[in-house]
Amino acid sequence: MAVVVAALLLIGGVVTVIVLTTRDGTPTASTSRPTANDEHVPTPTRKPTAKPTTAQNTGGEEAVKAVAQAYADAVARKDAAAAKALVCRQRDTGAMYEVFEKEPNPKFVVGKVTMFSQTSATVQMKIEGGSSEGVPHSYIYEGNSWCVEY
Repeated sequence: MAVVVAALLLIGGVVTVIVLTTRDGTPTASTSRPTANDEHVPTPTRKPTAKPTTAQNTGGEEAVKAVAQAYADAVARKDAAAAKALVCRQRDTGAMYEVFEKEPNPKFVVGKVTMFSQTSATVQMKIEGGSSEGVPHSYIYEGNSWCVEY
């Protein structure tokens, strides 16, 4: 019985080594290389490597802040069309508009911009005379411009 178990473990180990060393069709160090005398020997193919991408010029913090200010102004004016135009995919007027739609004359201060990447940021939106910290408002770079994520 012990001999059968040992044989199965040995076979399993050999199979595991073979599978791991030949996985993805990539030749291992023990694979011989074709020579000029070999006929019809397939050459190993390499997986394409990711091409380096150039940094996207999204305008950075200044561009995000400009869109945040335009959105805050649209909300303050109760301009639903302008607010919706600044929301990603123009699906609605955005959360801030909905919250302050019935508030008389809200005044907003666009605060600190935090860039998470070249295409993702938050802006601290404050109500004038309100909390000193404000509420983070999400912006993403979509298409060729920044927009209000929600």
